[in-house]
Amino acid sequence: MHQLKCFITEFANDTARRKIPYLVKWVRENFGADKGVFFPRMLCVMDALEACLADMKVKTVRIDGGTPVAKRQPMIDALKEGDAQAGILSFSACGTGLTLCPGVWRMFFTDMNWSPAGFQQAEDRAHRIGATRPVECFYLVASDGYDYDMLQILQRKSTVNAAVLDDAKSSFLFEE
Repeated sequence: MHQLKCFITEFANDTARRKIPYLVKWVRENFGADKGVFFPRMLCVMDALEACLADMKVKTVRIDGGTPVAKRQPMIDALKEGDAQAGILSFSACGTGLTLCPGVWRMFFTDMNWSPAGFQQAEDRAHRIGATRPVECFYLVASDGYDYDMLQILQRKSTVNAAVLDDAKSSFLFEE
């Protein structure tokens, strides 16, 4: 079992490393004036995003597993209400328990996760009472490798979740 877990982790890391040039190009072409949050899972993706946004002169906050808990809320406040324009927030460190509304209108998921509920939790960080605009969520998926395989699994899981919960909102559907 340990060997399988190691293989899956390496497969995910390899996919993340291969898509970094495309991700950086996409960010340079599409990151606009609205505040946005990136939710990567892989540290190599966080590092690449941080370098790209710094090169673009975009003020960012970065929270990952090494960020002390006591420092996280002031950083989120700087993103919501301050002059930070982008957040690079680790999916595992910031996917739950934070409120990004009001102020964050665009979310970018850069790596795939095992659970459709994990994505829903992260999206819910910006969809809150008091929101004055719709929140746009972008899933940046590589067309081959780990991302694409995970997308297929996530869609199947969300279909089962929606059927069990009798909840059409539980569906995890993508437009290409």
